Amino acid sequence: MTSVQEYAAREARYICEKRNPGVGYSQTNRWSWYDRCDDQGWLNQTAEGDCSSLVTGAYNIAKHVLLGTPYVRDGSQGMFPVSGATWTGTIPGLALERGFIDRGDAWTGTTPDGGFCRGDLLMADGHVAMAVLNADGSFNPWNPDIADMWIDSTGDIYGSAGADGSEDDDTGSESSIRAYLDHPFTRRAKWTTCLSYDGPGSSGKQSSEVEKPKPQAPSKPDWRGSMVGMDISMHQDGINVGASGAEAVFVKATEGSGYVDPCFRQHADAVLASGKLLGLYHFSWNSANSVAEEVDTFLGAVGPYLGKAVLCLDFEDPNGVWNVAWAEEWLDTVKARTGYTPIIYMYANAATTYGWESVASRYWLWIAGYPGDSPSNLINVSCPYDPGHGWWLFGWQYTDEGRVSGYGGNVDLNSFYVNANYWNWLAGGQGEDDELMASEAVTLLQQIHNDLTYGEAGVKQAGHVIYAIEKVAEKVDALSAKVQVISDAVTPGKEGVKFDGELYNQVKEARNSLARMEKQTAEAKAAQAAGIA
Repeated sequence: MTSVQEYAAREARYICEKRNPGVGYSQTNRWSWYDRCDDQGWLNQTAEGDCSSLVTGAYNIAKHVLLGTPYVRDGSQGMFPVSGATWTGTIPGLALERGFIDRGDAWTGTTPDGGFCRGDLLMADGHVAMAVLNADGSFNPWNPDIADMWIDSTGDIYGSAGADGSEDDDTGSESSIRAYLDHPFTRRAKWTTCLSYDGPGSSGKQSSEVEKPKPQAPSKPDWRGSMVGMDISMHQDGINVGASGAEAVFVKATEGSGYVDPCFRQHADAVLASGKLLGLYHFSWNSANSVAEEVDTFLGAVGPYLGKAVLCLDFEDPNGVWNVAWAEEWLDTVKARTGYTPIIYMYANAATTYGWESVASRYWLWIAGYPGDSPSNLINVSCPYDPGHGWWLFGWQYTDEGRVSGYGGNVDLNSFYVNANYWNWLAGGQGEDDELMASEAVTLLQQIHNDLTYGEAGVKQAGHVIYAIEKVAEKVDALSAKVQVISDAVTPGKEGVKFDGELYNQVKEARNSLARMEKQTAEAKAAQAAGIA
């Protein structure tokens, strides 16, 4: 699940990346960004802040969202006071009283021992910044992205109350994100300490005694189980989620490019408040938009709920386009950017018709289909559809005309084939879902087996590896035969065993001929000498 420091890091990055409206720098109006956010940290108007209000306000929002503390504008029940009591000179003392660990004496070179942690506060004389997640959702403990706020566009500290006259970020650097190793304070060795949060809602002890992190995926719970649930959108405005009887609820968040369901936040908050399991889905228009557009739309809306909800692609393009590659890229992109593994929803005919093997081996399927005898109430029922392709079924939407307590209209009803522990585990993005790789692993092992298996005449050919080995063996045998021919050709024969080699005999015959010629020459010379005498 999302920790306090991770949520704070996401909030600080969000504020620093806001553009049109943006967040400018001001010491006079430094808490206006915090005052104008809703209680989840969303900001939809221009505002201002400074370095200390950015990092402490982000932790206040994180504490409220994750620990349930009241969201009081003056910060009286937050982690840090929202007043003049909170500034760079007081932050170290306030932080230590609130569960932070001072790692200022544990720096090795340019980083603390063990590297940075999400949400770390970097202190310098008159300045503070926060270590945040990278744009893709990853975190580099040795060179994290740093969120901080700087002096305004005119070079003073007053923002809209001074010569600047604007609340917005007029330069793009009044609130900014940059890599730690590229930060001017890093290059000039101006950082003096690092404060790591280790209080309630943290992700565990983070101290200078910890060596370089070696993260391990937690044990995955057994997924087997069943639950009843529903999925809702603006069409179910006014539904009483708590009275519905559903154990799990998928809420429509976004559609296509730029569209956010008007009831999204209302519904999502109601699900969490009622203690139900939450899922969030995006309705795709793959025939009209790029993957990047639609992922940005979805993640831009669901940010505050990451770690609390199962994410889902509702793949049912209104124009009837079924681009499998587009769907796979969307799923892969969301997983890469968030660290959370989404699922995919589609109608039974689409799930069975197209080539989904590469998707089915890595992502759960939530399937829709409405047989004529589908019940209209919440009930655990077995799915009658076999989608093939190696799909693992997360759930079946068995009717779009269901009825639940507390609402008089039609509702989509579902049977989900996982338990609550697994739902929460998947929502929390903890590790890979290895079981979904089982079919792929079996296929790979079968291929290896086939490659290493001898062929049987009339039954099967030799496997690829065995075939290659046999071809090499044939070449070796042929070469060996040629070497034997040469050997035989030059090897003297042994009486009673073998004939002389061909080349050996030719050489021997040449030598014999030379010997005869030498003898005849000698005899001729002797006869000539005798005649002369």
